[in-house]
Amino acid sequence: MVEFTEDQIEMLVDFAAHQHRAEQYNKWAYEQAGSDNIDWGVFNAQIDLSYSHASKAVEIARKIGMTDDQINQCHDALVHWAEHYNKMQKVVA
Repeated sequence: MVEFTEDQIEMLVDFAAHQHRAEQYNKWAYEQAGSDNIDWGVFNAQIDLSYSHASKAVEIARKIGMTDDQINQCHDALVHWAEHYNKMQKVVA
């Protein structure tokens, strides 16, 4: 079995945590969008949080050497969400 360093394990855990948060906030946003009384402020905040976590997950994944294809195997929209978030941050800045 391959031995990972503590730093490598920490990065893998961080990647998984950010990926999970990205997926969860996205799910909550679209559950909000499906409600009769959608609060667009809540929807937009949840999408922003989703994309922010996706950006962090992709950044970590690339640091540990994952390719976009490998990242997409974990979640097929993660790279797209991260790219969208990064573009939006440039517009705001």
